[in-house]
Amino acid sequence: MQGKTRITIGMVLLFLSGIAVGFFGSGLVLRQQVQKFVGRGPAAMPGRLVQQALRDIDLSPEQREQVEAILAETEPELRRIAFEYGTMMRQAADEQFERIRTVLRDDQLGEFEQSLVEIRRRFEKMRGGHHRRRPGPPRGAHPGQDPGP
Repeated sequence: MQGKTRITIGMVLLFLSGIAVGFFGSGLVLRQQVQKFVGRGPAAMPGRLVQQALRDIDLSPEQREQVEAILAETEPELRRIAFEYGTMMRQAADEQFERIRTVLRDDQLGEFEQSLVEIRRRFEKMRGGHHRRRPGPPRGAHPGQDPGP
């Protein structure tokens, strides 16, 4: 009886460890894929869409080579556009945040700033730390306020 109990316990432990490895392993793979996708930025999106659209189409090696060449050729222009519009989006968001700051009380302003810091921290973590800091005043600095050390 003891032998069967040990085998049963061993099998259950093996099964549970398999579940744990699968759960944590899939989480790591998903995080890596998200970081890879976000790290490449919006300019990579059309290329990913093309690859997805062509996934089930039987391309010849020549066709595949031509498609890859087209993607490589057009990506710099897409990156430029994404950067240009990304800069415009950041400027609009900064203006929006500044306007919101004028509406908030001092106690709310602290919470708002802390929330923005946390959101940016999570976004940078999701990007894998590949964050390009734009020039200008430190985030959260207000006009006429000493930004501190």
